[in-house]
Amino acid sequence: MVFSGMADCGLTTQCCKTVASALQDPDASLRELDLSRNLLTMDQESLLPGLNSPYCRLENLNISYINLEKSGASILRAVLMGPHPQPHKLKLYACHIKDDCAEILLSAFQSSECQLKELDISYNCLTKKGMALVLQGLQSPSCFLEILRMSSSEISVESCTYLASALKHSFLRELILNSCSIGDVGVKRLCPGLISPHCQLQTLELRQCNLSCKACVYLSVILDTYSVVKTLNLRDNDLQDSGVQLLATGLKNPNCVLQKLGLSGCFISEKGCCSLASALSSNPSSCLRDLDLSYNHPGVVGRKLLSDLLDDPCYKLKTLRLDHDGKSRLTTGLWKYYQELSISGMASSNNIILSEDRKGLLRCPEPEYMYNQPYKTSERVRWQVTYCLEKLTDGRFYWEVQWSGFVSIGLKEDFSGKTLKFVCHSLQYAAIHEENMRIKTLYTVVDPDSSPGPKRFGVYLDYPEGTLSFYSISSHDMKHLYTFHTTFNKPVNPMIHLPNPHVVDGLSSIIIVTQSPDSVQHTEAQLFQQLELERYDNELSLYSTVWDDSS
Repeated sequence: MVFSGMADCGLTTQCCKTVASALQDPDASLRELDLSRNLLTMDQESLLPGLNSPYCRLENLNISYINLEKSGASILRAVLMGPHPQPHKLKLYACHIKDDCAEILLSAFQSSECQLKELDISYNCLTKKGMALVLQGLQSPSCFLEILRMSSSEISVESCTYLASALKHSFLRELILNSCSIGDVGVKRLCPGLISPHCQLQTLELRQCNLSCKACVYLSVILDTYSVVKTLNLRDNDLQDSGVQLLATGLKNPNCVLQKLGLSGCFISEKGCCSLASALSSNPSSCLRDLDLSYNHPGVVGRKLLSDLLDDPCYKLKTLRLDHDGKSRLTTGLWKYYQELSISGMASSNNIILSEDRKGLLRCPEPEYMYNQPYKTSERVRWQVTYCLEKLTDGRFYWEVQWSGFVSIGLKEDFSGKTLKFVCHSLQYAAIHEENMRIKTLYTVVDPDSSPGPKRFGVYLDYPEGTLSFYSISSHDMKHLYTFHTTFNKPVNPMIHLPNPHVVDGLSSIIIVTQSPDSVQHTEAQLFQQLELERYDNELSLYSTVWDDSS
């Protein structure tokens, strides 16, 4: 057996033992193993005898989307440091591994037995210190890594220096740093490595890395030299027209070998698109074949100039994306993907108050709680589920909510039984992915914002990518909390859960934030005005009941 694909199969402990037994077989031919998207908890340890076996000959191991928070180090040690050849490909995407795993990766890179060619450690819990260890390992003469993916990782400026040094001497062909927030300074530190004549990097992805037009000063140098970079993705960075004009300078150079350029959602207007068209038209030898300018505002002139290049056989441009455009895209950050949401009228039931503008929900106490009736702590939480009127599909969408008390925010996919829920309570949250009443992912998240009072979250849905991300919003920054990874096939519906009242938490509320600066205060006023009316009605009802009993 060369390949065993058991992704998303709901593996049990017995299944894991069977896999381990196969890996211990001296005559085994198992070379590729995919265990991703299985909710393995106590079952993980049962894999160790197989992964530690001298007869293990795995060349490709995928254990992505498995929570390795507790056993990650022991599993990684068995895979990379066991008495057997190292695998060539290792995928640890969204496994919640920590810094103890970084130390093992460093040792593996420095080992003379190192055979890793491809590594994916995206969306994990490595700190800046841990990531520094991993990147230091790339400088080892024993490291022959060709593909490194580490999206949404904590990479310091110092680590960018390590990475630049590694690029000068390593075999890296593909580097994915999406959502790493390295900023302009990080790109500046990477530049010496990228322009080195010994750099072999062909694919560089820097999506959503907090880059501005300043980063384009260094990126244009990369395009303007004898760099071998053929794919450059800068999506979701506010480069603006000034940054694109700098990139255009590099594209004019006949030595530029760039074939694919991603500038989707980069705050580019007609002026920037005209600069790109001018640069490409002035360089008929340009290698550029694929240009993504979706979620920008090319205007009539910019669209025409770029489309003319696409239709002209003298140029190599074959793919041009200008969809989802408009003036609304000329907005900073994720707000360029703002989606207006309104709560369904079905919410006005079971002590749920819906604001008149359909932007807010408040669950008020039931009468028995209001009048000091005993609360049963063993009582199971009852959730009231409400949906937004909008169904979302085929695009990127962003909205913000302000919440207090005990709430759940998420999505439900039509006709599939798939729900993604982010349950919020105090300073600790739970991310829950369910399909057909079966939990596929369950993870606890701690909020870095410990301030009291209502919290504000940003919610970002990238439907084609199959991701739903949550951010903690404060007055000065945005911090990533968690990202769900799945595949959407049907329209999805934003949903809100509010629980039965709890004595400790008091009222639970949630307000959908709009682009109006005073929208939250306006909706709050509506909710609490209706709450006072609700309390007044309850008092009348209680008075009437007492009067009827006395008579």
